[in-house]
Amino acid sequence: MSHTLGTRTLRGMLWAYGSYVGGRALVLVSTAILARLLNPADFGLVALALIFTALLESVARSSAACWVRPRSASTRSGSGSPS
Repeated sequence: MSHTLGTRTLRGMLWAYGSYVGGRALVLVSTAILARLLNPADFGLVALALIFTALLESVARSSAACWVRPRSASTRSGSGSPS
């Protein structure tokens, strides 16, 4: 059975999106279970760890090029002040 490129691309996108949604749903369910089992102080530590993990994931997904601003031509030559 031969599938076209468009069909294979669509199926791949659906699998990727399903994987992402499934992972997020698993985190949500596990967080709800932990909220029920732990006392508020301990759950606060878990929430802090989740926030830190989400921040690191966000930074890891962003490109390093977005954080680096190239210098202007006048700054590289040393003939002008940075603007």
